[in-house]
Amino acid sequence: MAIPDYYQTLGVAERATTDEIKTAYRKLAKQYHPDRNAGDKAAEEKFKLIQSANDVLSDATKRQEYDQMRRYGGTTSGGGNWEDAFRTARGGGGGGNFEDLFGGGGGLGDLFGGRFGRGGGARTEPRQTAQVTLTFEQMATGGETTITLPSGRLTAVSLPAGLHDGDQVRVQGSGGEPDTILQIRVAPNRFFRRRGEHDVEITLPLNLAQAVLGSKVRVRTLTGGKAELRVPPGTGHDAALRMRGLGIHRTGESPGDMYVTFDLKLPTDLTDEARQAFEAFAKAQNLRH
Repeated sequence: MAIPDYYQTLGVAERATTDEIKTAYRKLAKQYHPDRNAGDKAAEEKFKLIQSANDVLSDATKRQEYDQMRRYGGTTSGGGNWEDAFRTARGGGGGGNFEDLFGGGGGLGDLFGGRFGRGGGARTEPRQTAQVTLTFEQMATGGETTITLPSGRLTAVSLPAGLHDGDQVRVQGSGGEPDTILQIRVAPNRFFRRRGEHDVEITLPLNLAQAVLGSKVRVRTLTGGKAELRVPPGTGHDAALRMRGLGIHRTGESPGDMYVTFDLKLPTDLTDEARQAFEAFAKAQNLRH
């Protein structure tokens, strides 16, 4: 059974703090609590999953072990319940340990053997490392990229969207090459910033007329195009508007969202005519200055 994504369950980033996890849990637990959803089986199952996610992620030791399991691509053997397997692996249901989850009791050594093609015993299959730097757009959309192996050979690899700087991805060797462990680097972007796990953020300048009267602006997207956004009248500095589905891609799910925040630019060199007009405006609106 595949390990569930508890970070996605709570809607937090993998680097979320304990307080962020606590806040997310309380909000979701209140929303899906059985007392508020009497007879709703789906809400009941969601509530149980939320509780399991909080139980693991709010405990430093459990979270560390859980992160290791996800990083190494772990699955539970057989078709049992994952939470039960987790408790057993931690010594709470049969004397097992964390490593037993990977490969039926063979430990982390067998996990690496299974994942990286090792045979048996203590023999280690050669592996090599390489670094790949992704643009922010490549990180957000995923897809195929070309890497240079330590041997100098070029090869195309398909990378999932949403990788973090510092992540590692295994590429299976071919043509006599050993497996390669890719060290992921994500280059900073002067326009886009990551917001949580699947959302992104971009800041746009806004002049006084646009802020007061409203406007339509063109916003660059992660795919290189532009999307139109309507700015409502009265939009202030640091206000954020959401553009659905323009964030980081997710396999089998809708992409995250893009949040547009505004940097209000005020005029600093008014002409005499403009100043008189603005003073008249301030008087009409009873604005003190």
